Amino acid sequence: MAKQFRVEYLIITGWMCLLMSSACEYMSTTEMDSSSVMAQALWLFVARFFGFGSFVAGAFSLFNQFWTNGTLLLIGSVALPFVSLFFYGVL
Repeated sequence: MAKQFRVEYLIITGWMCLLMSSACEYMSTTEMDSSSVMAQALWLFVARFFGFGSFVAGAFSLFNQFWTNGTLLLIGSVALPFVSLFFYGVL
């Protein structure tokens, strides 16, 4: 019971990481209008950091047989950067 409780908290953390990754990626694309390349790089770095956290949470969820959340977190952490960059016309 306690193990399942910890994994559920990890899944929630993974979803929060995925949301933060999306928000940071959005901020990096809106910063493209300014001349600050450093700010763009920082937002993309933070987005990848949160994306990696989401990927690890998804892998750990799959390892503990939480199939739906684990699969969605893995797919989301890999596909979300490409979809958001394509949507904002950067890719």
